Amino acid sequence: MAFTTLLVTVSMVAIANAGWPHNDNPFPGFAGPMPFVFAYPKIPPHNPYQFGYSSFRHSIPFVDPKKIESYVPGPGETYKGSSIRSSAFSTNYNGKVNQGGSLHMIDNDNGRVKQQHHTFGTPP
Repeated sequence: MAFTTLLVTVSMVAIANAGWPHNDNPFPGFAGPMPFVFAYPKIPPHNPYQFGYSSFRHSIPFVDPKKIESYVPGPGETYKGSSIRSSAFSTNYNGKVNQGGSLHMIDNDNGRVKQQHHTFGTPP
């Protein structure tokens, strides 16, 4: 029985170390001189694909609320412009929550300008 145990143990050690005697590299480099030198061409860096269209450069200016407010239509022209600006806030100071905000609306209907300003809450 002792011989069988020894044989099984030696077999397991041999199986576990098969191919790697003394922890050698299983894929060693060539020990001798190379028959020729490997020379590879330089590979340029990868450039992402360039689509066949150019980027859009907008020429339309942003609409200014002051321009909406001051615009007066000419003869035969109809104009309707609106601007809405809102803001909100919320604070928590020592457990007391304070919320509020404001709303500012400008409406220009063919030169008749109407403005509304609403505020709620107490500003911080």
